[in-house]
Amino acid sequence: MLANETKIDKGMKVADILRNCPWTISVFNRYGIEVCCKGQQSLEAAAAGTGIPLEELIESLKASH
Repeated sequence: MLANETKIDKGMKVADILRNCPWTISVFNRYGIEVCCKGQQSLEAAAAGTGIPLEELIESLKASH
């Protein structure tokens, strides 16, 4: 599956995104999103916790491959 075909939505857990799309680690690191201990939080919660617009985060993740 290519990055632009990868389904990433706000309800997905950070850990699940990393498991399915390991190349997204650079995006999480760039935005300062904890991937180890808080990997069980949803993408929506991760974005809210860091003040990143959710749509910006999702688009960055999709474009990262």
